[in-house]
Amino acid sequence: MEKLQSRSNVRRIIVALSLALVVAGVFLFWPVRTPTAEPVPTPNGYDDFQKAAALLSRSTTIVPRDLAEEKLREMVTQDRPALKLLRAGLELECRVPVVYSTNYIDKHIPELSGHRLLAGALVAEGRVAELDQRTNDAARSYLDAIHLGHEAARGGMQIDHLMGVVCEAMGSSKLTKIASALNAKECRAAIATLESIENKRESPDETLRIERTFARSEGMKQRISSMINTKSLDPVKQWYRKYLVRLQGEIDRQSQLRVDLARRAYELEHGNPPADLHVLMPTYLKALPQLQPSTTNASSGPRLKR
Repeated sequence: MEKLQSRSNVRRIIVALSLALVVAGVFLFWPVRTPTAEPVPTPNGYDDFQKAAALLSRSTTIVPRDLAEEKLREMVTQDRPALKLLRAGLELECRVPVVYSTNYIDKHIPELSGHRLLAGALVAEGRVAELDQRTNDAARSYLDAIHLGHEAARGGMQIDHLMGVVCEAMGSSKLTKIASALNAKECRAAIATLESIENKRESPDETLRIERTFARSEGMKQRISSMINTKSLDPVKQWYRKYLVRLQGEIDRQSQLRVDLARRAYELEHGNPPADLHVLMPTYLKALPQLQPSTTNASSGPRLKR
């Protein structure tokens, strides 16, 4: 019996050593293929975003509400050249110039921080416009923050799109708060802009493709490290699922915002709220988002199904 147990243990050790040798072989000899870089447009609006971020004043913050009005106005004045260049970039075709190298992410993170600061500068500009009762200008600033979130992430990896969602949220949350102060014309203009931006949203599938392409360019050491850190055999898919949750939440908020703007425009132009949301199409909305009827009422308006 002892001999049988001993032989069984030996077999287990041999199997374990064999697996270890296989893993070591894969680790040492797995080929690393460097993909060809994705083409970027010329000129590339993304380049203007980087130049604009470099022009921001040192006082620029992503939470302008914490600033006293005098400091807020000073910041907005100093950041006008940066925002002018940013808006020029938004008029161009944009794409993140992803570089398939091991140190790309470390070099790229400061650029992402710059995008967030640019969104903060737009929010500050919108806040000053609100203080001056220029709601149309405020709406424009918040819409530009949403637009920036899309274009600064286009062609990028999941980390780019996560930051893009952050920028979008900074603009959409502020626009939601002033929606009830906009007149019918301003509501219609905001809806048209939001629909245009949303129609050009990059597919999450494309983001996943780029992320997997980058993962294939990494060495086995980086792959194993990612597996260990995420406790997953497919770290890319795990990150992708988390990104989709954040993305869907922001899409839902902007869809609800479009509905609320359409309801307000209709009520201002007809003297009463719409009896049925379908009457908003196609005059106010090109399409009606899926709604949750149980939370639809005349006072609070419809809520989107989550």
